Amino acid sequence: DEAIAAPSEEPLCRAQVAERARRRADEDMACLQRIYSDLAVSAEDQQGASYQALESHMAMAGEMDLERGMEEITMSRYNTERLLKRKVMMAGAVLAVVAVTAFLAS
Repeated sequence: DEAIAAPSEEPLCRAQVAERARRRADEDMACLQRIYSDLAVSAEDQQGASYQALESHMAMAGEMDLERGMEEITMSRYNTERLLKRKVMMAGAVLAVVAVTAFLAS
């Protein structure tokens, strides 16, 4: 009887081993899916933070460029305020010369 019982137990053991291997593979697959999901969320968060940092850097660089541009215009010959002051000074000087000349001529 034992000889007959042994062959019937062997396929059952193989089936149990196969079932355990399948369960183990399913558990490993679920674990890998969780890891993948965690990595995807982390990468998305980092990318969002990276874009925000890039946007703020670009905004600051733009503001600095505007400030530098204003300084350059202020120091350049295209500064209308400075040009107006220069014209007023020249007109005042010309009037002063004419006034002194008229005073001396009389």
